[in-house]
Amino acid sequence: MNNDARIAKLLSNLKPRLSGFRVTDELREIRVRYGAILPNPMLRFYEEIGVGVHKGGIFQFVNPVTYQPIVDCLFKSCPWLSPSEMAMIGYGPFGNLLIWHRGYGRIMLDTNLCMSILLGVDFRNPAVAPDPNDIFFELHSLISDPEEEFDRTINPGSRSLTRELSKIAGPIGPGDCFDLAELDTGSLGSIGEADYGKIRKTSSREYFLSRIQNRELRLYVRGDEPDDQFAFTYVSNAGDPLAKYELFTARTCDGQSV
Repeated sequence: MNNDARIAKLLSNLKPRLSGFRVTDELREIRVRYGAILPNPMLRFYEEIGVGVHKGGIFQFVNPVTYQPIVDCLFKSCPWLSPSEMAMIGYGPFGNLLIWHRGYGRIMLDTNLCMSILLGVDFRNPAVAPDPNDIFFELHSLISDPEEEFDRTINPGSRSLTRELSKIAGPIGPGDCFDLAELDTGSLGSIGEADYGKIRKTSSREYFLSRIQNRELRLYVRGDEPDDQFAFTYVSNAGDPLAKYELFTARTCDGQSV
């Protein structure tokens, strides 16, 4: 099966599961702006399926043009990664962002836990094109099982935290997320029913920008040995980036597991 046929089969399988998604005129311009960044299956996804909220808001695909200011803010002062080589694909309701880099593939950023970016590759080495299979796996994973990375479960009954909060704050719609700013902790694992009243629904674009302005960000990459963890830190949206280099072993950082 050639690549075009493989893409067509992927999209035909995904489309019935995303009936609420829509294609807009703005999405047709994504290929012009991000054609050198996003792989062709992702471009075709935007052109033929569109954007929308999936599984009650556990993940939503977004127009990367709309969210480019977030990518710019995060990386414009980064000494190692350029925002001009990235596009934000989507996010979860609690502030986990999925960004695609033209050379390294997926970058996950958690706007609540340590402001850390987790990379599966060592960006100290020159970027090469991601494995073409990566985006096929990524799309399948996002549609089939976004809960693992973008939702949290609560006991009893391993209930979805997204669905529980949606009953109180209202369902997550296009462009929405949950505002966690009033919580004393950024750890979703610490959220209990007593905290539900502090969480409200808000506009994701403005909320994410407020969370990342002038914050110290830490990029994690693997070292040469399995237990080596390298951390690079800098300040987002700053004129003179704070660039430190540290080596952590036992996969820990400031006492916290990474």
